[in-house]
Amino acid sequence: MKALRTIWALIVARPWLYALDVFLWTVIHAIPLVPPLLLRQVLDALVEDPGAEPVWYFVAAMSGYAIIRIGFILAGSVIDAVHRYHVSALLRYNVMRSVFKRPGSAAIAVPPGEALDSVRDDTEHLEDTVSWVADFFGELMFGIGAIIIMLGINARVTAIVFLPLLVIGVIFNLASLRLEKYRAASRDAASAVTGVIGETFTAVQAVQMAQAEEPVARHLKKLNQTRASYALRERKYNHLLDFSSHCTISIGIAAILLAAGHEMRLGGFTVGDFALFVAYLDYVTGIAEFYGYFVAYIQQGVVAVTRLQNLLGGTIKELTESKYWFAKAKEQKMASREKLEQLSVRDLTYLHPNSSTGIHNITFDIAASTLVVITGRMGSGKTTLLRALLGQLQPASGQVYWNDKLIADPAMALTPPLATYVRQTPLLLSGTIEENLLLGHAVESTALGKAIRLAVFNQDLDRFDHGLKTMVGVRGVKLSGGQVQRLAAARAMVHSPELLVFDDLSSALDIKTEEEMWRQLFAERQGTYLVVSHRPQVLVAADKIIVLKNGSIIDQGTYPELKERCEEFRQLLSAQESA
Repeated sequence: MKALRTIWALIVARPWLYALDVFLWTVIHAIPLVPPLLLRQVLDALVEDPGAEPVWYFVAAMSGYAIIRIGFILAGSVIDAVHRYHVSALLRYNVMRSVFKRPGSAAIAVPPGEALDSVRDDTEHLEDTVSWVADFFGELMFGIGAIIIMLGINARVTAIVFLPLLVIGVIFNLASLRLEKYRAASRDAASAVTGVIGETFTAVQAVQMAQAEEPVARHLKKLNQTRASYALRERKYNHLLDFSSHCTISIGIAAILLAAGHEMRLGGFTVGDFALFVAYLDYVTGIAEFYGYFVAYIQQGVVAVTRLQNLLGGTIKELTESKYWFAKAKEQKMASREKLEQLSVRDLTYLHPNSSTGIHNITFDIAASTLVVITGRMGSGKTTLLRALLGQLQPASGQVYWNDKLIADPAMALTPPLATYVRQTPLLLSGTIEENLLLGHAVESTALGKAIRLAVFNQDLDRFDHGLKTMVGVRGVKLSGGQVQRLAAARAMVHSPELLVFDDLSSALDIKTEEEMWRQLFAERQGTYLVVSHRPQVLVAADKIIVLKNGSIIDQGTYPELKERCEEFRQLLSAQESA
């Protein structure tokens, strides 16, 4: 039932597109009923009058049939490809959307390799299943039509032909279920192998330090042996099903020969009838084979849905939700047309899963073109506040307003080029510096150069032999920590956003570089800054400072005001001076 509900939800996500897909493929599968009927008429006419010339009529009719069927196949292929893309893309979109909404401390529960396998293979499996439903209707229509026609010609021969086929069909379906059992086991074994390989690649240093190369290799060998065992069983049943399919056709033809010969002697069966029965037999046998695979595919769909649901960490409805997929980003359009005058946060609350820690009833305002600094002890909730405000964490309560207009979905609205966020430990892609700066967007060279200059990355860039085309390595491994942070800052500023959010941007910078970067940012302040920092020079320059303690705001104001009245702030300054 789980797989059926998922398949139905994927179908109704684009009902008219799918209805067109079903119509086209029903015609494609059902229209082969016509040629055997035409052939029957031709052969019977030739038997009755050998001098007749119906062949040319048959050639003309078959030519017209071929043209019509080719047209339907071309149209059906296009529509089916579009719908297939929508199904798999919708599933992958919802999975990735769920993953990106998780807090960093609640990452995916499966190894990265297994997650990639699931996103690739399980979504493709459900895509195939939804597409096969359209084929199923067409095959069903052909089967019903063929049986009605054959019964109308000779019910006795039809029964003799189909009784053994039914028995073989049951055996075929039982073997298909066993095949899918081993196919599911083989896929799980393959996911286990890729999961271990992925984790090993990301933890090479840890494996080397523990001198665990041999145990890891043995474990991988054992997993591969398990995978090979299930793969061999899967292939054995595949060959068995292929053999059964060929045997079914042979047995059916033999039954037709035996039954038809007797009926033809009695005069109740013609040569044309015989040709029609043989022609339909191949199609009907294919339908039985398709039905067996289809039932097994539905069973495997349960496994695919379960794996995707585990990766999603949510319900089946979230897996097939289409409202975000079809959304026109109204929040983003609204905000992108309207410059920031004031950002307001009201009663924002977020608690970490299975914990009472987080932020509680956070309320503050940020005026346009100001620098607002959030400070506090380690664990006071600074990063959590930023991520909840931006919608990266789903708050339990609270609202965010852009110029007094409620932002219903901050995760969709507060994104580049409206707002940008630089986390404390930025991540880079395994590409060039330019690719990491642009992330696929088209940006003018002047804006790119300005962002590089403001982030104090221009001197580093000049030292690289290939400039913007320099490869940064896996996750920026070829760059220093300070270079990674400044490259991430340049990436955030390249679109000249209205709101720039920095989480302890200067933690990996030396004092000289840090002072130069903040000097340039303050000198050309064109946006609004919301910054997590404890650096004295940043605190002094701030228009407003928000002091957090245990997830709550205990005070907010300017540097002189807080230094005079807030004991927690004075202790933070003292700790920084001692450091």
